[in-house]
Amino acid sequence: MARTFPKSGYDPVTGDWNDSLKGDYFWSNVNVSEAVPDVMTPSTWSLWWIYHYEVSPFEFPGDHLMCGNICGRPYLNLGLLCSIYRALGRDVRQEMQGDMVGSVPSDLDLPIIQFSPLVVLWKGLPAMFKARQDARHDSKKLPEFLHTNPGWCQSMRSHIQNSKDLPGLLSIWMNAIRPKIVNSLRMLRSVAMTLADPASKLRMDLSMLVGEADANTLLSNLSGSHGNMESLGPLVGLRKVQIGELSREEYMVPARLGA
Repeated sequence: MARTFPKSGYDPVTGDWNDSLKGDYFWSNVNVSEAVPDVMTPSTWSLWWIYHYEVSPFEFPGDHLMCGNICGRPYLNLGLLCSIYRALGRDVRQEMQGDMVGSVPSDLDLPIIQFSPLVVLWKGLPAMFKARQDARHDSKKLPEFLHTNPGWCQSMRSHIQNSKDLPGLLSIWMNAIRPKIVNSLRMLRSVAMTLADPASKLRMDLSMLVGEADANTLLSNLSGSHGNMESLGPLVGLRKVQIGELSREEYMVPARLGA
């Protein structure tokens, strides 16, 4: 079934959009406010929707939004994500997607949606396989994409400037620009997933070695304002643990001291 742009949540009289009114959800802008730090224009929200719904292979059970617009800012429905993992007997904080939740206290009372495990698996497993397949496929095409995209943009700018009427502009959008945007966003999604997996694995390994609180502290300054390379020391130590050059005990002492 083709996905359609969501109409609910939008008030055509006031122009306000508040998806938090759709249900009892746990919304968060962790990891999205950095990408969209200000109130979105309608065009930006349209592209954001394409990225999270049309490009994403994942379809969630029920009529629940994964991405929402609250007063012009993007939010992720982490309650939905936590509920899906809960249906499978798992804690999302201990999974690769735990970074999306951030440092949420373990005793936080999240609103849980009741899902059947079979329904979650039925919808989730094919999407996971497709996402992995797309990531492998798109990573091979990335060098060509980066090489040809500037020229495509320049050529398309000329087509837009030479268009004389609204039907011509609409035709360019539908036949050239929109398909290119969908492909570009899919490429972005694949690259982001490829880069996010090692970072999430690192967080999980650190949590096992030094605990969740210390792991969050160690990872909090990797992209500090001064770019100090000293913050990479614990990560180098973890790598030595993984390949057997450093014992777990040797690593944990300086890591706990912040060395």
